Amino acid sequence: MNQRPFGPQPNALPNCATPRGPVDLGFSRYSWPARVLVTQMTTRSVSVVIALAAACLLVSMPAAASAAPVRHCGNYGHPAGHEGGRPIFTHEEIVGAGVFGIRTRVARCSTARRMVRRFWAGEWGDCDPGCRRGRFTCRNRQVGDEVWTMRCTAAGGRVVRFGYGA
Repeated sequence: MNQRPFGPQPNALPNCATPRGPVDLGFSRYSWPARVLVTQMTTRSVSVVIALAAACLLVSMPAAASAAPVRHCGNYGHPAGHEGGRPIFTHEEIVGAGVFGIRTRVARCSTARRMVRRFWAGEWGDCDPGCRRGRFTCRNRQVGDEVWTMRCTAAGGRVVRFGYGA
């Protein structure tokens, strides 16, 4: 009489599916350290490697995402003791009406100064509450009785800011 139970053994594979002898994992194109690293890593070492890679990625992300430095480009107007009828760019304080606190991010100071010069000369027309000038979209906001701030943004993170008034 047959002593085996009826049907296949639980979790048993037929002879054709069970590997016999050495198994080629296809690492032959790698050098021996890669084969040893891949074939002999335990689950714990794999999780440690993944955790270290994630930590390195998290540490490097804030540096890449940090904002560009702010450039201070001065003021535009008549500083104390200025002899002349035309306003000038200076880092000194402006007396009376003018443009102050010109600063940029990513954009160059020459771009900001060109924008301020055209704005102060009246070439922008009405820009309340906002307007487009070239590739920049500008918005102004009143922050005091006779003081406004202008913020202009463009593609690539370019920002130009300045305050104006009396």
